[in-house]
Amino acid sequence: MTNSALFLTCTALSGAAFLPASEAGEAIPQPNRLSFAARAALHVRASFTSSLPAPTTRPGPPTGGGLLRAYDDGFVGVDSRNNAEGQTWFWGYVSDSQVNSAANTLTFSTRANDGRTTSPERDEDPHFGGEVSYARTLFEWGRAFWGLEVGAAYIPVTIKDHQELRGSAQYLRDTFPLRDSAPAAPYIGTYAGPGPFLGDAPTRSLVTREVVYTGRREIEADTFGFRLGPVLDIPMGEPLSLQLSGGAYLLYADAQFKYAETATDAGRPLASQSARVDKQDWTWGAYVRGQVLVSLTEHLGVFAGVDYLMLDEIKVGSVGHEAKLDFGESYAAFLGLAINF
Repeated sequence: MTNSALFLTCTALSGAAFLPASEAGEAIPQPNRLSFAARAALHVRASFTSSLPAPTTRPGPPTGGGLLRAYDDGFVGVDSRNNAEGQTWFWGYVSDSQVNSAANTLTFSTRANDGRTTSPERDEDPHFGGEVSYARTLFEWGRAFWGLEVGAAYIPVTIKDHQELRGSAQYLRDTFPLRDSAPAAPYIGTYAGPGPFLGDAPTRSLVTREVVYTGRREIEADTFGFRLGPVLDIPMGEPLSLQLSGGAYLLYADAQFKYAETATDAGRPLASQSARVDKQDWTWGAYVRGQVLVSLTEHLGVFAGVDYLMLDEIKVGSVGHEAKLDFGESYAAFLGLAINF
């Protein structure tokens, strides 16, 4: 059922709520039912996305000279001679491991992406809360009674994730020819020079490395669900009756996402990141509900049943980190007390 169809259906049913309960002109006794129930949400899921800070270096295009190129481990610039003959003395590097003495080259590297990865969905059932609902019988059709139901539910949700997440980070590797021997690292040449010359046009390659994220991620949310739809009440022989309903479901979430993790590359620390993000959001969809009512007295009964929800997910996050809370295709079991009047 589309959201537009749900909206039109609920609008029409809301107007029907003001119609009197009747059957061929005969009043229906006790057309109202007020219900209170404990509720357990099942198959509520969350997934978490982690990434490194966005790259801030500027390595430039893969070919050509006469450019300022900045890397994680150095730079190649334009000197006061404007890199005459494709050579510059305005460059610098940080580690002797960047030098290949046999080939007489110097290699610089920089991260080209954020190494983003997303965890598998986690499901920490059940989540306990409560609900209240009101049903109004509008008319009788054959042996069944038709009416309109409205309800509200509260469920607090907490889902945590401590597993290692593994992503892939791409690194650019630009190799430049050395005309002179490289000074010991770390070295920073000057714009005015003079100094040892480095060719300013690179040979580029790409390297992929695994990034491992360790730490904790957690989403907490106070969720409030509101439902509206038609209800069918089918007598099953005293004292049992079956109620079936379905319609529009609106969910409000007051959510908080927290994370604290460290990213490493082959055991080398890349970043330590932590934050807390708060967000309030709405999502909506549809529900289907079934319950069995056992009448204890003329005015009092107990019931138990199950809801099935079809909702869009709620996203909470900051740059590079996100949590998704998904009630879509989730269930809720409930047990409660009904008052007829």
